[in-house]
Parts: sequence; C-alpha cells; structure tokens
Amino acid sequence: MRSKVLSVRQVGYDRSRTWAKTRRAGLAPRYWFLPLPVRNAIRSATRRTRVHALLKKAGL
Repeated sequence: MRSKVLSVRQVGYDRSRTWAKTRRAGLAPRYWFLPLPVRNAIRSATRRTRVHALLKKAGL
C-alpha cells in the first residue's frame, strides 16, 4: 500500500496591497472594507434622507 503525504502551509495575505490597484482604477466598491449589509444600510439611509445624490456628486 502506498502512502500519500499532504502538507499545508499558512501564508499571510495582504488584502490592502491587492486591492490598491483596483481602487485606484475606480473598480472597487466604495467602502469595500465594510460588510455588505452595513453598506446597504448606509445606502438606504442616505437615499431616504435624500443625501445620496449629494454624496455621489461629491465623490463620497
């Protein structure tokens, strides 16, 4: 019977470096570091208060 060996390595992952180019190109969603439910709540609240258009125009 032949034995098989599996080795596992844990490596660090620097998300900020990988997303930097994407953010500079304007392809990453705003506030990408926040969970989607939080982003949706912020979007919903700004639309209800009619501030969304002003924030979008200002680039925020």
